[in-house]
Amino acid sequence: RRVLFRSFKKLDCIANFARSNKTTFAGGMPQLHVFYRGTSTIDGHTTEEDWKDRIAQLQEWVSANPESITARVALAKAYENYAWNARGDGMGDTVSDSGWRLFAQRLAKAKTILDEASALPSKCPEWYVTMQQVAQGQGWDLDKFNALFEQARAFDPAYYYNYRVLANYLLPKWSGTDGAASRFAEESADRIGGTEGDILYFQIGAELGCACDELEFHRMSWPRLQRGFAAAEQKYGPSMINLNLFALMATNVDD
Repeated sequence: RRVLFRSFKKLDCIANFARSNKTTFAGGMPQLHVFYRGTSTIDGHTTEEDWKDRIAQLQEWVSANPESITARVALAKAYENYAWNARGDGMGDTVSDSGWRLFAQRLAKAKTILDEASALPSKCPEWYVTMQQVAQGQGWDLDKFNALFEQARAFDPAYYYNYRVLANYLLPKWSGTDGAASRFAEESADRIGGTEGDILYFQIGAELGCACDELEFHRMSWPRLQRGFAAAEQKYGPSMINLNLFALMATNVDD
């Protein structure tokens, strides 16, 4: 489970290259997002020791390079994931008092790290993704959340993970209403327009396509989702992830 980060300079170099060049994998997934997932997430059944080891390594990275936006965002992401590890992914009434307490404490720690990182000269689109995820966990009101999203959109209008987080938050199970998420997807895609808008529509639809959000997904345009998938494949090449997402969507609409 323990992953040793042997060269913090190499990690910064990899992330800086992915961020400045906006490199993607096949299908259009930003390599920067995958980088952060690898540094800040622990797959499988985790223990407290696993999380303490990971966070200690990330803190060492921050100490080694205090000016690294990447190190601080990675550490904040780890605390956000650590918070959900304490809460669990069940309904709210299944969470223990200690689970809620640790959830709140760890999210607060993540926010503090992100607030400190905002003063650095370098900026990162994943800072906004992570702050939105913290905001979702902390239950920010929609006006405040939308203001944060608009900052994210102004920084990088095409970084679709920011749109995915807000679309999820606009569901009734969080802070939205029926139809809000699908309207947001349409408005966001129309704002960009053309094939790029269709690709964004597909990527937002991927967030709403799971079984628990099927009602909202059915409010989306299936023809536009198909166009978005085709456009992403043409621009970025075939992706097994996108193919599986598209297959799930097709199943949801009985196509």
